[in-house]
Amino acid sequence: MDPEVLAAALREGVILLCLPPHCTHVLQPLDVAYFGPLKAEFSKVAGDLSHFDHPYMVNNSEFARVFRYPYQRCKDMRYVVEGFKKCGLFPFDPSAIEGSRLMPSRSLPGPTTASPGTSSTVPSISTSSPVTTGGPSAPAPVPALALEEHPLIEGGLIAKDLGHILTVLKYRLDRYRRLPVVATCLTGEEYTRQWQEKGEKERAEAEEKERLDVIVCFVCVHMK
Repeated sequence: MDPEVLAAALREGVILLCLPPHCTHVLQPLDVAYFGPLKAEFSKVAGDLSHFDHPYMVNNSEFARVFRYPYQRCKDMRYVVEGFKKCGLFPFDPSAIEGSRLMPSRSLPGPTTASPGTSSTVPSISTSSPVTTGGPSAPAPVPALALEEHPLIEGGLIAKDLGHILTVLKYRLDRYRRLPVVATCLTGEEYTRQWQEKGEKERAEAEEKERLDVIVCFVCVHMK
């Protein structure tokens, strides 16, 4: 985020929101309420043109000229207002998004290692499945989660009978660990204060570096 952009947003009263990743289908107002009607209008225009010229297709050179008409039809503020309302962003409403559209927030258990002197449980392989030999070796199968721990069943998204088909495998979380990203109001007081402190620190470091460069140049001149 450019500090000048943040300062301009604060000056003009614009609220900047940083949304979490992988949630634009429920939290992005344009995805929720605008792109659907826009795509429908674009399909209508492209379809009307194809009636006159059957092999007509919208290519890169024709896209802007064709897109102008559906965009003018959908250039309505009510789509944007409705999008923010459906996402629960403004007016703020945490219950605006149905729970069935979200996966339960849970952590998958890590792999279990057998202690010395004890036998580990190995998943059985069905004899009805053909077993091939030779060729590149495949990774060892990883046991699936129990039905009671299945996130799709817990969230009520699938029936329990489908848990054996839509299996969830265990992954080594230490190999895919990422820093959690949460929603942030970029124009909020706390975030603005952090950016101001960061800017002051960078300016102080730049001034100190410039001062040291002047001292080095002064010493070099006198040494000559």
